[in-house]
Amino acid sequence: MAPEVISGTHYGAPADMYSFGIILSEFATHQVPYADLRHPDSGKPLPQHYVLDHVREGTLHPTLDGEGVPAWVKDIGLQCLSLNEDDRPTALDVSALLSLYEP
Repeated sequence: MAPEVISGTHYGAPADMYSFGIILSEFATHQVPYADLRHPDSGKPLPQHYVLDHVREGTLHPTLDGEGVPAWVKDIGLQCLSLNEDDRPTALDVSALLSLYEP
């Protein structure tokens, strides 16, 4: 969920691009976002409110560090996961970037 959606403020297409970044994270790691985060003392998964608060603040991003993930996938994912919605690429931007990497 995009930070602006969590905050309950106005949101639009950039929130969808944030979601695309989340999907890239899931493809890269084969896990749901933040599944790798554990409480340092208990080893249990972090509570959802902790994750939501830190995503909203921009201090927490899902990982894109899966085995064999190309650097360009990480780059596009990080762009999509930008805290500032104006810094996120549009769907057209991502389409153009992806066309550079067609086999």
